[in-house]
Amino acid sequence: MKKIAILRLSALGDVVLVVPLVNVLLKAFPQAEISWITTKQTVDLLGPIKRVKWVVVEKPKSLTAILSNRKALRGHRFDALLLLQASFSAHLVSLHVSAQRKIGFDSRRGKDFHGLFIKESISYEDQHFVDAYLSFARKLGVVGHVVSWEGAFSNMDLEWVDRELPEVFPMVGLATSPSKKERRWPKENYRNVIEYLIEKKITVFLFGGNSKEEKSFNSQLAAPFSGKVKDFTGQTTLPQWSALISSVNLLIAPDTGCVHMARALGTKVVGLYAVANPSLTGPYMEQEYCVNKYDEALNKYLPGSKAKDYHLRVHHPDAMSLVYSNEVIEMVDRALESLSE
Repeated sequence: MKKIAILRLSALGDVVLVVPLVNVLLKAFPQAEISWITTKQTVDLLGPIKRVKWVVVEKPKSLTAILSNRKALRGHRFDALLLLQASFSAHLVSLHVSAQRKIGFDSRRGKDFHGLFIKESISYEDQHFVDAYLSFARKLGVVGHVVSWEGAFSNMDLEWVDRELPEVFPMVGLATSPSKKERRWPKENYRNVIEYLIEKKITVFLFGGNSKEEKSFNSQLAAPFSGKVKDFTGQTTLPQWSALISSVNLLIAPDTGCVHMARALGTKVVGLYAVANPSLTGPYMEQEYCVNKYDEALNKYLPGSKAKDYHLRVHHPDAMSLVYSNEVIEMVDRALESLSE
Protein backbone atom coordinates (compact mmCIF):
# COMPACT_ATOMS: atom_id res chain seq x y z
CA MET A 1 0.00 0.00 0.00
CA LYS A 2 1.86 3.07 -1.26
CA LYS A 3 -0.79 5.77 -1.51
CA ILE A 4 -3.84 6.07 0.73
CA ALA A 5 -6.40 8.86 0.57
CA ILE A 6 -8.88 9.87 3.26
CA LEU A 7 -11.91 11.93 2.30
CA ARG A 8 -13.67 13.79 5.10
CA LEU A 9 -14.69 17.38 4.39
CA SER A 10 -16.45 18.42 7.60
CA ALA A 11 -17.66 19.13 10.25
CA LEU A 12 -15.04 20.29 12.74
CA GLY A 13 -15.93 17.71 15.36
CA ASP A 14 -15.94 14.91 12.82
CA VAL A 15 -12.53 15.77 11.38
CA VAL A 16 -11.12 15.71 14.92
CA LEU A 17 -12.51 12.18 15.31
CA VAL A 18 -10.68 11.10 12.14
CA VAL A 19 -7.23 11.92 13.56
CA PRO A 20 -6.80 8.60 15.45
CA LEU A 21 -7.35 6.75 12.16
CA VAL A 22 -4.72 8.93 10.50
CA ASN A 23 -2.21 8.09 13.23
CA VAL A 24 -2.95 4.37 12.94
CA LEU A 25 -2.34 4.52 9.18
CA LEU A 26 0.88 6.48 9.62
CA LYS A 27 2.20 3.80 11.98
CA ALA A 28 0.95 0.81 9.98
CA PHE A 29 2.22 2.11 6.63
CA PRO A 30 5.44 4.01 7.43
CA GLN A 31 6.49 4.23 3.78
CA ALA A 32 3.09 5.17 2.38
CA GLU A 33 1.91 8.58 1.29
CA ILE A 34 -1.19 9.50 3.31
CA SER A 35 -3.36 12.21 1.73
CA TRP A 36 -6.37 13.84 3.36
CA ILE A 37 -8.89 15.35 0.97
CA THR A 38 -10.71 18.05 2.90
CA THR A 39 -11.53 21.75 3.17
CA LYS A 40 -9.35 24.65 4.22
CA GLN A 41 -11.24 24.84 7.51
CA THR A 42 -9.92 21.41 8.51
CA VAL A 43 -6.35 22.43 7.69
CA ASP A 44 -6.75 25.66 9.68
CA LEU A 45 -8.03 23.72 12.69
CA LEU A 46 -5.61 20.79 12.77
CA GLY A 47 -2.51 22.44 11.32
CA PRO A 48 0.32 20.50 9.67
CA ILE A 49 0.42 16.80 10.55
CA LYS A 50 3.75 15.11 9.86
CA ARG A 51 3.67 12.89 6.74
CA VAL A 52 0.07 13.87 5.92
CA LYS A 53 -0.45 15.59 2.60
CA TRP A 54 -3.42 17.96 2.55
CA VAL A 55 -5.44 18.01 -0.67
CA VAL A 56 -7.65 21.06 -0.22
CA VAL A 57 -11.00 21.13 -2.02
CA GLU A 58 -14.21 23.12 -1.76
CA LYS A 59 -17.66 21.88 -0.92
CA PRO A 60 -19.21 21.37 -4.38
CA LYS A 61 -21.96 23.96 -4.11
CA SER A 62 -21.36 25.48 -7.55
CA LEU A 63 -20.02 24.54 -10.96
CA THR A 64 -16.95 26.65 -10.23
CA ALA A 65 -16.25 24.64 -7.07
CA ILE A 66 -16.77 21.34 -8.89
CA LEU A 67 -14.32 22.32 -11.63
CA SER A 68 -11.83 23.55 -9.03
CA ASN A 69 -12.02 20.22 -7.21
CA ARG A 70 -11.53 18.32 -10.42
CA LYS A 71 -8.37 20.31 -11.08
CA ALA A 72 -7.08 19.81 -7.51
CA LEU A 73 -7.50 16.03 -7.75
CA ARG A 74 -6.34 15.58 -11.33
CA GLY A 75 -3.21 13.46 -11.55
CA HIS A 76 -3.63 11.85 -8.13
CA ARG A 77 -3.74 8.05 -8.13
CA PHE A 78 -4.35 6.10 -4.94
CA ASP A 79 -4.24 2.47 -3.92
CA ALA A 80 -7.19 3.10 -1.61
CA LEU A 81 -9.70 5.85 -0.93
CA LEU A 82 -11.36 5.82 2.48
CA LEU A 83 -14.66 7.65 2.03
CA LEU A 84 -15.39 8.66 5.61
CA GLN A 85 -18.38 10.88 4.89
CA ALA A 86 -21.74 9.68 3.64
CA SER A 87 -23.02 12.95 2.23
CA PHE A 88 -23.90 14.25 -1.20
CA SER A 89 -21.04 16.79 -1.09
CA ALA A 90 -18.43 14.18 -0.23
CA HIS A 91 -19.78 11.83 -2.87
CA LEU A 92 -19.45 14.48 -5.58
CA VAL A 93 -15.83 15.09 -4.57
CA SER A 94 -15.12 11.35 -4.59
CA LEU A 95 -16.05 11.17 -8.27
CA HIS A 96 -12.83 13.03 -9.05
CA VAL A 97 -10.67 10.60 -7.05
CA SER A 98 -8.93 7.78 -8.88
CA ALA A 99 -8.37 4.78 -6.58
CA GLN A 100 -8.14 1.01 -7.01
CA ARG A 101 -10.16 0.50 -3.84
CA LYS A 102 -12.95 2.78 -2.67
CA ILE A 103 -14.03 1.86 0.83
CA GLY A 104 -17.03 3.34 2.61
CA PHE A 105 -19.68 2.69 5.22
CA ASP A 106 -22.11 -0.21 5.41
CA SER A 107 -25.63 0.19 4.06
CA ARG A 108 -27.11 1.09 7.47
CA ARG A 109 -24.83 4.09 7.92
CA GLY A 110 -24.44 5.05 4.28
CA LYS A 111 -26.74 7.93 3.35
CA ASP A 112 -27.29 9.84 0.10
CA PHE A 113 -26.79 6.76 -2.11
CA HIS A 114 -23.40 6.13 -0.49
CA GLY A 115 -23.18 2.59 -1.87
CA LEU A 116 -23.04 3.88 -5.45
CA PHE A 117 -19.76 5.68 -4.77
CA ILE A 118 -17.79 2.84 -3.15
CA LYS A 119 -16.57 -0.63 -4.08
CA GLU A 120 -16.17 -2.06 -0.57
CA SER A 121 -17.66 -1.34 2.83
CA ILE A 122 -16.85 -1.79 6.49
CA SER A 123 -19.12 -4.00 8.58
CA TYR A 124 -21.84 -2.51 10.74
CA GLU A 125 -21.29 -2.35 14.50
CA ASP A 126 -22.87 -0.38 17.33
CA GLN A 127 -19.84 1.79 18.04
CA HIS A 128 -18.53 5.28 18.66
CA PHE A 129 -17.62 7.32 15.59
CA VAL A 130 -13.90 7.02 16.46
CA ASP A 131 -14.18 3.23 16.35
CA ALA A 132 -16.19 3.40 13.14
CA TYR A 133 -13.38 5.33 11.47
CA LEU A 134 -10.79 2.91 12.86
CA SER A 135 -12.73 0.10 11.16
CA PHE A 136 -11.41 1.45 7.87
CA ALA A 137 -7.87 0.60 9.00
CA ARG A 138 -8.95 -2.97 9.71
CA LYS A 139 -10.34 -3.12 6.19
CA LEU A 140 -6.79 -2.42 5.01
CA GLY A 141 -5.47 -5.30 7.12
CA VAL A 142 -4.31 -3.31 10.14
CA VAL A 143 -4.68 -5.28 13.37
CA GLY A 144 -4.49 -3.55 16.74
CA HIS A 145 -4.17 0.16 17.37
CA VAL A 146 -3.57 2.85 19.95
CA VAL A 147 -6.01 5.77 19.91
CA SER A 148 -4.03 9.00 19.76
CA TRP A 149 -4.50 12.59 18.62
CA GLU A 150 -0.74 13.11 18.50
CA GLY A 151 0.37 15.57 15.85
CA ALA A 152 -2.93 17.42 15.52
CA PHE A 153 -3.54 21.05 16.55
CA SER A 154 0.09 21.87 15.82
CA ASN A 155 -0.81 25.48 15.04
CA MET A 156 -2.62 26.32 18.30
CA ASP A 157 -2.18 30.00 19.12
CA LEU A 158 -0.95 29.59 22.69
CA GLU A 159 0.67 33.02 22.70
CA TRP A 160 -2.76 34.58 22.17
CA VAL A 161 -4.17 32.53 25.04
CA ASP A 162 -1.35 33.67 27.32
CA ARG A 163 -2.35 37.27 26.60
CA GLU A 164 -6.11 36.75 26.93
CA LEU A 165 -6.53 34.29 29.81
CA PRO A 166 -5.73 34.98 33.45
CA GLU A 167 -3.45 32.66 35.39
CA VAL A 168 -6.12 31.25 37.67
CA PHE A 169 -7.52 27.85 38.60
CA PRO A 170 -10.01 26.59 37.77
CA MET A 171 -11.24 28.00 34.46
CA VAL A 172 -14.47 26.65 32.97
CA GLY A 173 -15.59 27.08 29.37
CA LEU A 174 -19.15 26.76 28.08
CA ALA A 175 -19.72 25.86 24.43
CA THR A 176 -23.39 26.67 23.95
CA SER A 177 -24.00 26.43 20.21
CA PRO A 178 -24.31 22.99 18.61
CA SER A 179 -24.91 22.77 14.87
CA LYS A 180 -28.59 21.92 15.39
CA LYS A 181 -30.97 23.85 17.66
CA GLU A 182 -32.51 20.67 19.06
CA ARG A 183 -29.20 19.93 20.83
CA ARG A 184 -28.99 23.34 22.51
CA TRP A 185 -29.51 23.42 26.25
CA PRO A 186 -32.07 26.01 27.49
CA LYS A 187 -30.65 29.44 28.27
CA GLU A 188 -32.03 29.53 31.81
CA ASN A 189 -30.20 26.29 32.62
CA TYR A 190 -26.89 27.73 31.44
CA ARG A 191 -27.55 30.79 33.60
CA ASN A 192 -28.14 28.61 36.66
CA VAL A 193 -24.79 26.91 36.13
CA ILE A 194 -22.95 30.18 35.45
CA GLU A 195 -24.43 31.75 38.59
CA TYR A 196 -23.24 28.76 40.62
CA LEU A 197 -19.72 28.95 39.15
CA ILE A 198 -19.45 32.69 39.82
CA GLU A 199 -20.58 32.19 43.42
CA LYS A 200 -17.70 29.73 43.78
CA LYS A 201 -15.25 32.31 42.35
CA ILE A 202 -14.64 30.20 39.25
CA THR A 203 -13.60 31.98 36.04
CA VAL A 204 -16.12 31.41 33.24
CA PHE A 205 -15.70 31.74 29.46
CA LEU A 206 -18.24 31.40 26.65
CA PHE A 207 -17.30 29.85 23.30
CA GLY A 208 -19.15 30.11 20.02
CA GLY A 209 -18.94 30.66 16.30
CA ASN A 210 -19.44 33.71 14.16
CA SER A 211 -23.15 33.49 13.35
CA LYS A 212 -25.54 36.21 14.50
CA GLU A 213 -27.59 33.63 16.38
CA GLU A 214 -24.61 32.34 18.37
CA LYS A 215 -23.41 35.85 19.18
CA SER A 216 -26.89 36.90 20.29
CA PHE A 217 -27.44 33.79 22.42
CA ASN A 218 -24.16 34.13 24.30
CA SER A 219 -24.45 37.90 24.62
CA GLN A 220 -27.84 37.50 26.30
CA LEU A 221 -26.42 34.69 28.43
CA ALA A 222 -23.54 36.81 29.71
CA ALA A 223 -25.50 40.07 30.14
CA PRO A 224 -26.88 39.50 33.69
CA PHE A 225 -23.41 38.82 35.11
CA SER A 226 -21.97 42.34 34.72
CA GLY A 227 -18.69 41.49 33.03
CA LYS A 228 -17.94 38.48 35.23
CA VAL A 229 -18.21 36.18 32.20
CA LYS A 230 -15.75 36.56 29.31
CA ASP A 231 -17.49 36.01 25.98
CA PHE A 232 -15.19 34.89 23.14
CA THR A 233 -18.06 34.13 20.74
CA GLY A 234 -17.13 35.04 17.17
CA GLN A 235 -13.83 36.59 18.28
CA THR A 236 -11.39 33.74 17.70
CA THR A 237 -9.61 32.08 14.83
CA LEU A 238 -9.60 28.28 14.75
CA PRO A 239 -6.04 28.09 16.16
CA GLN A 240 -7.15 30.43 18.97
CA TRP A 241 -10.31 28.40 19.56
CA SER A 242 -8.39 25.14 19.97
CA ALA A 243 -5.89 26.90 22.24
CA LEU A 244 -8.77 28.16 24.41
CA ILE A 245 -10.25 24.69 24.74
CA SER A 246 -6.86 23.24 25.62
CA SER A 247 -6.30 25.91 28.28
CA VAL A 248 -9.53 25.76 30.27
CA ASN A 249 -9.71 23.12 32.99
CA LEU A 250 -13.25 22.01 32.20
CA LEU A 251 -15.63 22.32 29.26
CA ILE A 252 -19.42 22.17 29.62
CA ALA A 253 -21.11 21.45 26.30
CA PRO A 254 -23.93 19.61 24.55
CA ASP A 255 -23.28 17.34 21.56
CA THR A 256 -20.98 19.61 19.57
CA GLY A 257 -17.56 19.60 17.93
CA CYS A 258 -16.03 21.33 20.95
CA VAL A 259 -16.59 18.13 22.95
CA HIS A 260 -14.34 16.19 20.58
CA MET A 261 -11.75 18.95 20.48
CA ALA A 262 -11.63 18.95 24.28
CA ARG A 263 -11.27 15.17 24.40
CA ALA A 264 -8.43 15.30 21.88
CA LEU A 265 -6.68 18.09 23.79
CA GLY A 266 -7.00 16.47 27.21
CA THR A 267 -9.59 18.85 28.68
CA LYS A 268 -12.25 17.28 30.89
CA VAL A 269 -15.82 17.50 29.59
CA VAL A 270 -19.21 17.67 31.26
CA GLY A 271 -21.31 16.57 28.30
CA LEU A 272 -25.05 17.24 28.01
CA TYR A 273 -26.84 14.49 26.09
CA ALA A 274 -30.48 13.80 25.28
CA VAL A 275 -30.82 14.05 21.49
CA ALA A 276 -28.00 11.66 20.57
CA ASN A 277 -26.51 8.56 22.15
CA PRO A 278 -23.31 9.57 24.00
CA SER A 279 -21.92 6.10 23.30
CA LEU A 280 -21.97 7.21 19.67
CA THR A 281 -21.09 10.91 19.86
CA GLY A 282 -19.86 11.60 23.39
CA PRO A 283 -16.28 12.32 24.48
CA TYR A 284 -14.49 9.15 23.41
CA MET A 285 -13.84 6.76 26.33
CA GLU A 286 -14.23 9.72 28.73
CA GLN A 287 -17.93 9.87 29.59
CA GLU A 288 -17.67 9.72 33.36
CA TYR A 289 -18.96 13.28 33.71
CA CYS A 290 -21.66 13.24 31.03
CA VAL A 291 -25.27 13.88 32.00
CA ASN A 292 -26.98 11.25 29.87
CA LYS A 293 -30.73 11.61 29.34
CA TYR A 294 -30.79 9.85 25.98
CA ASP A 295 -32.73 6.79 27.14
CA GLU A 296 -35.20 8.99 28.99
CA ALA A 297 -35.70 11.10 25.85
CA LEU A 298 -36.27 7.97 23.77
CA ASN A 299 -38.86 6.65 26.20
CA LYS A 300 -40.67 9.99 26.38
CA TYR A 301 -40.59 11.17 22.78
CA LEU A 302 -39.99 7.96 20.78
CA PRO A 303 -41.54 5.19 22.88
CA GLY A 304 -40.69 1.67 21.79
CA SER A 305 -37.84 2.75 19.51
CA LYS A 306 -34.77 2.18 21.70
CA ALA A 307 -33.79 -1.20 20.29
CA LYS A 308 -34.21 -0.19 16.66
CA ASP A 309 -31.18 1.93 15.91
CA TYR A 310 -28.05 2.80 17.89
CA HIS A 311 -27.77 5.94 15.73
CA LEU A 312 -31.31 7.16 16.34
CA ARG A 313 -31.66 10.85 17.22
CA VAL A 314 -34.47 12.29 19.31
CA HIS A 315 -35.54 15.15 17.06
CA HIS A 316 -37.72 16.91 19.60
CA PRO A 317 -37.36 20.55 20.66
CA ASP A 318 -37.85 19.72 24.34
CA ALA A 319 -35.44 16.79 24.58
CA MET A 320 -32.58 18.83 26.07
CA SER A 321 -34.92 20.16 28.77
CA LEU A 322 -34.60 16.72 30.36
CA VAL A 323 -31.05 17.67 31.38
CA TYR A 324 -31.49 19.60 34.64
CA SER A 325 -29.09 22.27 35.83
CA ASN A 326 -28.69 20.70 39.28
CA GLU A 327 -27.48 17.47 37.62
CA VAL A 328 -24.94 19.41 35.58
CA ILE A 329 -23.75 21.30 38.67
CA GLU A 330 -23.23 17.98 40.45
CA MET A 331 -21.12 16.71 37.55
CA VAL A 332 -19.15 19.97 37.45
CA ASP A 333 -18.33 19.58 41.15
CA ARG A 334 -17.20 16.00 40.62
CA ALA A 335 -15.04 16.91 37.63
CA LEU A 336 -13.41 19.88 39.37
CA GLU A 337 -12.79 17.78 42.47
CA SER A 338 -10.98 15.20 40.34
CA LEU A 339 -8.75 17.96 38.97
CA SER A 340 -7.77 18.98 42.49
CA GLU A 341 -6.75 15.48 43.56
